[in-house]
Amino acid sequence: MKNTIKLDKERELKYNFGSLLYIQENLNIPIEEFTTKLQKGFGLEQMPILIHAGLRKHNKDLDFEKTKELIEDIELTEMQNVFETVVTALTSEFTKEAKNVSTPTAKIPKKKKK
Repeated sequence: MKNTIKLDKERELKYNFGSLLYIQENLNIPIEEFTTKLQKGFGLEQMPILIHAGLRKHNKDLDFEKTKELIEDIELTEMQNVFETVVTALTSEFTKEAKNVSTPTAKIPKKKKK
């Protein structure tokens, strides 16, 4: 399912490993705390970074400053929809990535009976 937001035009959000690194570097959030923060919610001041992280894959010509300008032009009534789409896209991509990572298991040797 594609997640799109309406800025100057319909733009697709795509979050991948590079996006998560970008978010971690720019918000100073360790990846271990990211899911908790995602569940509790991000602040308004963090949204431009989250939006830009998702737009980078399909909009290589769109830098962070241009992204902020486009966000500033969003109607306030549409802002909530944009934020909800960002969180939905992040949640679905992050949980998909987490499912693709296998958890290592270790076999504990049984004690020999004497």
